[in-house]
Amino acid sequence: MSRSYVAAAAAVFLLVTPLAASAQQQNNTSDTYRQLNLFGDVFERVRADYVHKVPDEKLIESAINGMLSSLDPHSSYMNAKSFQDMQVQTRGEFGGLGIEVTMENGFVKVVSPIDDTPAFRAGIKPGDFIVALDDEPVQGMTLQEAVERMRGKVNSTIKLTIRRAGRDPFDVTLTRAVIKILNAAHVTYRVLGPDEWCSGAPLARMGYKKVVEKEIMPHNIEAVARTGAKALVTACAECYRAFSRDYKEAGGNAPFSVYHLSHYVEKLVSEKRIAFTKPLPQKIAFHDACHMGRVCDTFDSPRQALKFIRDLKVLEMVPTREETLCSGGGGGFPDVYPGQAANVGSRRIEDAVETGAGALVTTCPHAEAHFDKVVAQRNMKISIVDLAEMIAQAL
Repeated sequence: MSRSYVAAAAAVFLLVTPLAASAQQQNNTSDTYRQLNLFGDVFERVRADYVHKVPDEKLIESAINGMLSSLDPHSSYMNAKSFQDMQVQTRGEFGGLGIEVTMENGFVKVVSPIDDTPAFRAGIKPGDFIVALDDEPVQGMTLQEAVERMRGKVNSTIKLTIRRAGRDPFDVTLTRAVIKILNAAHVTYRVLGPDEWCSGAPLARMGYKKVVEKEIMPHNIEAVARTGAKALVTACAECYRAFSRDYKEAGGNAPFSVYHLSHYVEKLVSEKRIAFTKPLPQKIAFHDACHMGRVCDTFDSPRQALKFIRDLKVLEMVPTREETLCSGGGGGFPDVYPGQAANVGSRRIEDAVETGAGALVTTCPHAEAHFDKVVAQRNMKISIVDLAEMIAQAL
């Protein structure tokens, strides 16, 4: 029966897929129709005699998928609803996760983490394979099933087991921190999903400024404006720079206000919409992000946001503020000069360790991912935490 399914499905596909060479295949027409008749016979036998009733649509789609999977492991058929679901599920934030994926050889493969999301800040990289979700292997799941597992209720966590070339499999636990903060304040919000592009700031730093100004900037401003939102909130220092400064200098006048998360937390506290009830009795060192500090002259807001947290002691590294050393994680530097970038990051981490802090907090996702990698490589005794995650812990 399985052979009949494959042959018949191929015939159906030819019916709905015009071929340029069809005129040369007229001699095979009778064979094609015999195969279609065979499909019809098998189809009717399954409908009549299978152990339980199967919807006709499922039988047809299974036959098409059977044909495609016999050709190669990468092709599959999606009906209109599946295609729409795929657009939402494989390019959005997955309820706060932030990762674009595909399926390859039975595993979920990362196409790209989306900037300013937990996946990006956790150091998930293009080409990583997700081999398990909360310790459940993904082999045997379809892409949609795996994506649905990765989606979840806000404030929840998920553990991804990652396989990366050159190292043993490792676990990453992701938390939807920024969304937790907005929920705590009862803020009405939405995410852009497939319309959310990178701000383009990393590309601009690497010499593609014109591409950002001509393509990325107009799209991003229009995508946000279409929602009718009055404000854009980002936890990423570089995205804040892009929307609040770079876009304006390039003539992109956004019809909405732009807040870094630390600014927005200050606003929520002043309006008595959010309160920090959970004490965090620990010492942390704060690293000023280059794009937010020296470029946008924003030094006080992140520190003030941290000061709202009960029992948290914020320590200053030397040098600090305008004189802060770069993490070495931005501008594509680690990709081109990995050794030098690691040394730059290590020096800054040592500055934090010397303060006696147990954690290093920053607003830069590039710095966080880079610091995390350097800490693991050099066995340094300090945790790296994003400002949004620290704030969320105190709610």
